[in-house]
Order: sequence, then C-alpha cells, then structure tokens
Amino acid sequence: MADPFVEQLKRMCREQPVAAKWIILPTPSIGWTLGERLLHEGCDWMNLRFTTPFQLALEACAPDLLDQGILPCPDTLGPGLLQNLLLAMPQPDGHFRPLITQPGMAQTLWKTLEEFRLAGLSSTALFSLAFSPKIRELQRLFAAYELHLKTEGWADRADILSTTLPIDQIETEDLVVTYPYCCWTPLE
Repeated sequence: MADPFVEQLKRMCREQPVAAKWIILPTPSIGWTLGERLLHEGCDWMNLRFTTPFQLALEACAPDLLDQGILPCPDTLGPGLLQNLLLAMPQPDGHFRPLITQPGMAQTLWKTLEEFRLAGLSSTALFSLAFSPKIRELQRLFAAYELHLKTEGWADRADILSTTLPIDQIETEDLVVTYPYCCWTPLE
C-alpha cells in the first residue's frame, strides 16, 4: 500500500520541479530515509530540503545567541548534567537520588525535563503543581538545571526553539510541508 505522504512528495516533485520544497521532520534520519525511498521509487529530481524545527531555529538564532555570549548546549550533555546536579543537591531522603546511578535513570529524568521545557513549562510553573514530595524534588532539580544553563551561558533545545526570530532560509515562494506522522511539541 502506498504511503500518502510519499505520494504527496512525489507529486510535488513532478509538478513543481524547480521550486524549493522544505520538508519539516522530527529527525534528520527520516529525511535520509524519505530521500532514498523517493529515489528508489523513480523520483530522480527532488529539490527537497529536509530539516527539523530545531535546525531552522538554531540557524536563525545562533548569531544573536553568540553575540550575547550564549552557546547552544549539546543534547548529549543533559543526562550527565542532571545526574551531577541531582547528586550535588542536599536531599537526605530524596526519591530520585538512590535511583540516579541506575542504568537509564539519568536519561529518563532528562527526557522528562526536556519534555516539560519543550511544552513551554518552567520550574516555576512546575512549582505550582508541587503537591507531592516527588514533584517538589523534580521541581528543585528543574530549577537547578535552569540556573546552571543561565550561569554557564548555555541555551538548550527549548531556549533555542522559543527564540522567535524570522527564518531567513525559507522564502515566501518556497513550498513547506510538515511531516504528518508525529506529535509535535508546542515549541516545535
């Protein structure tokens, strides 16, 4: 059975061969897969530009961030940074501290905080929900993470996506298609 999205891309490539076609995807690897699939299905001229919301936002805001002395924070830094922040926090009876050295726990906490931030939540917003000890501990960790970013002069994915600057790469006459098979975060 043919994939409707791939069929749409093939039709766009046939009908508008020279127009720039931006395909907004959740990950770059999906673009590589789509490109290969289109080639194997006979689409020999595409002019497709596969990108992610983060790549577009980073290219748009990086010069301004660098002028302010702020560096993009690598995604791979998150789990290790959260583990160190949690171990440095004074919490004799913490819920997460005994678990943080378990395989995958730092990654799980990182994904949770990243999802909060990509949803547009801050540690202060989470504080209003702090009705249980586990949520309060998570809120303190979240606040420590935000403070660390600020003191180190780093911008994470959520900071970069929330920076509202015009995307200079995409022209008004370009075609823009968003990948339909994922749930985008509010900031994306």
